[in-house]
Amino acid sequence: MKGVISMNSRKTSADTPAHGAIGTPSRALLPAVATLAALLTAGTVRADDSEDQNVLQEITVTAQRRSEDINKVPINVTAYSEAQMDDQGIHQIDDIARLTPDLQFTHTSGAAGNNSNDIAIRGVFSDVGAATTGIYIDDTPIQMRNVGYWNANAFPQVFDLERVEVLRGPQGTLFGAGAEGGAVRFILPEPGLSQYSGYARSELAGTIDGAPSYELGAALGGPIVEDKLGFRVSAWGRNDGGYIDRVSTDSGQTVESNSNATQSFAGRAALAAVPVDNLKITAAVLYQSIYERDRNQYWSTLSDPSSNDFKQGSRVPQPTRDRFVLPSLKVQYDFDNMSFVSNTSYYYHLDYADLDYTTYFGGIFDGNPLQFLPGDEPSHAFITNHQNAVTEEARLQSSDPKAFLAWTAGFFYSDMRQNDQDITTDGQAVYTSTLGDTVSFGQFTSAEDRQVAGYADVDLNVMPGLKLSAGVRVSSDRFSFDQVGSY
Repeated sequence: MKGVISMNSRKTSADTPAHGAIGTPSRALLPAVATLAALLTAGTVRADDSEDQNVLQEITVTAQRRSEDINKVPINVTAYSEAQMDDQGIHQIDDIARLTPDLQFTHTSGAAGNNSNDIAIRGVFSDVGAATTGIYIDDTPIQMRNVGYWNANAFPQVFDLERVEVLRGPQGTLFGAGAEGGAVRFILPEPGLSQYSGYARSELAGTIDGAPSYELGAALGGPIVEDKLGFRVSAWGRNDGGYIDRVSTDSGQTVESNSNATQSFAGRAALAAVPVDNLKITAAVLYQSIYERDRNQYWSTLSDPSSNDFKQGSRVPQPTRDRFVLPSLKVQYDFDNMSFVSNTSYYYHLDYADLDYTTYFGGIFDGNPLQFLPGDEPSHAFITNHQNAVTEEARLQSSDPKAFLAWTAGFFYSDMRQNDQDITTDGQAVYTSTLGDTVSFGQFTSAEDRQVAGYADVDLNVMPGLKLSAGVRVSSDRFSFDQVGSY
């Protein structure tokens, strides 16, 4: 076993918004946050890592659905191995965007733990309709359609990943209509059949005038029966300490200190079996939950950023939650010159937000967003989005990417359903709400995407350094949409 322990210290700064009543300080750009050398310990330990860390290692990617050296892939792809992500301090989605040209993330307002984002590659983005960037966990697409009032993609936490691949440019042949701008693929480690491997990471950080942050995670995999049965399990948790106090706009007293703390958890279990030669069956389940106790925003009228004093005056807490579960079954059979691969998965994703609309209605009906009269009830907006997707993909592919003719042909089926519910209430009743005699807002949206597609991709390795590629995809897509609103 070879261990790698890293320690670092940094202090960051940001400009204060010049206008507006609300500011949103990014954790990476927050002047109130300094990672203190005396308090910070960050460690990463990898088992079975015997390579010389000073030697540039080649990265094998599956950008064309078959394993190839990244330098031989005829598309624009950036890939990060687990070791590279640790060495470069990539611990969240924003860090990947920071290091990857042409990849942009925009945090969705109110999204849990800043995990949910609008994503674009090479500027190709639309905030309505179908996705323009594919998001994959292994072979399962998890991007969602923009319907209803508030939709947000989920991304797996950057822990126990074999690698992350960013494919720039249209990927319509192998990844379908949701990848006009490109695709981001999160590749998870497979269960070990011949040797054990492990990974662990921990971090402790302090926040000036805020609460501490800490994380701990570990993963282990290896054979149960040599070359016949193997496993991989991992568990990771993180607490991001809050730094914004929620205060009463009437008395000025603090209602809750460090209210915007975030708790995150991710766990995975995978089991691989080889019942007969050349046949490998892998069953896995991935679960992730992110809960933010209050919104990551401060009010400039109540705060003094130059003194690391951040406050907000919402009448009620505004918690958000983002969680998903992804069970999958992969079957692979290797023939002499080609392989058959089938991936079946079910993806369930829930976004939830409880927002404070008291100031919104106060400004509309009373002329003063901060006025709160005796007997008034705070107004809530409950926003819930459910995403359910069943996906099946089966493909045949050549085994040798260096052969004169390398090819992939496959079938794809998906049935994705989304239900979005947006309700504003005074806190006394969830489905009927009033502020005085004023009826508030309710909206219910349901959508279904069903796709059946066949595709083929061929590479001709004409000579060293010259490769000709051609691909085709034929698909039948059906989309239905219903929306009901009440005012």
